[in-house]
Formats: sequence, C-alpha cells, structure tokens
Amino acid sequence: MIGVIFALCSCGEKQPSVDVEKEIKKTVTENLKKRMKNPDSFKIEYIDIKKDTVPYYFDRVIFSDIAALSEASDDYERYSGMSDYWEDERRAAARQMLSLSTKMLNAIEVAKYENSTNPIVDYIVCLKASGENSFGATVSSRYICVVDSNDLSNVLCVYDLDNDFIEAIAALMVFDEDFKARLSKDRFGNYDKSKLTFVEQFILTD
Repeated sequence: MIGVIFALCSCGEKQPSVDVEKEIKKTVTENLKKRMKNPDSFKIEYIDIKKDTVPYYFDRVIFSDIAALSEASDDYERYSGMSDYWEDERRAAARQMLSLSTKMLNAIEVAKYENSTNPIVDYIVCLKASGENSFGATVSSRYICVVDSNDLSNVLCVYDLDNDFIEAIAALMVFDEDFKARLSKDRFGNYDKSKLTFVEQFILTD
C-alpha cells in the first residue's frame, strides 16, 4: 500500500514560472491520458504545481513496505475477531506485523538521514482529473505526480490517491512521529492542517 521529513529538510515550496508550469501540465496530461480507457475524455479539474523536496514515501520500495504492513495489520485485526481455531494465523500475522514494524522504523530513520544530507528536489504536481471509465461513466480521481526538474518531459512517479494509498499513509503516520505531530487537533477536535505541506494537505483532503 513511502525519504523526507518536511519539517526538517524541505527546500521550501516554490511556484514555477508560467512557461515551466505549462510544460509540466502538458507532460502530466500526456502521461495520465495513457492510463485511461478514453483519453479524449481526460479533463484536469484542479492542479497545483510546486518545486519542493520529494516525500520519502514516494519511493516505491518504502511505499511497498508500508502497504505490506497495512495489509498485515488488517490480517491481524481479522484473525483477532475469530475463534481459537485461527490462533496459528493470528500469531503468524502478529509476527509479520512485528517484523515489518521493525523494518519500517529502520527505513524511516535511514530515509530521514539521507534526505537531510541529500534531499531530492523536483516538481510535485497535485491534481484532480476526470474521465470516462470502461463503462462510459465519468469518474474523478486525485493524483500526485513528480516531474524531473532537469527534464520536464520525464515523469518520475505517479500515485493514484485511492483507498490503498490513503490506508498506507495512515499506517505510515503510526511510525512517523514528525508527520503525526504536525497533524494536531484543536480543542474542538478538528484537525489543524496548517503545519502540513501542500502535498500532505492534498493527500489528507476529503
């Protein structure tokens, strides 16, 4: 179902020039159209482009580990609600969670160090787009794309902010104390997102 801790080593969000933004928008549009059943129906409804430090959880290896941990957690929850007949499966899921948790804590520690000494800075594109699915119905999706700052025609990665992605982010927040601390609640129980970067705010927007 992701190395940078924004509060520690973000380069600071920088708005691109009009010409650069236009080229990035074209690159992202062409990339996403290739993923659609009906490319001609593709339409960008919202887009925000900034040059900033790339979040460490956009690394596919780390993101894969987070997804695996989220899945293991779901398995453990499921077996915990079953009878003793499933005790072996429950214990196996618990062992898997412990192993993956240790791996995740180590990965985050390494990622923080690497990105504090050598952060990756590229153009991050947050967008909402619509298009027709295979049934002809128009659906909207949210995406985050990273475009190479040295080659604006190169999309380094694309993430669809589907349920799996959001669940992975939720799992990450259990281990990333910096992330969790910045998503605090006010006295009325509402989340204060003012300390989050534009990427994090976009991810956690309903």
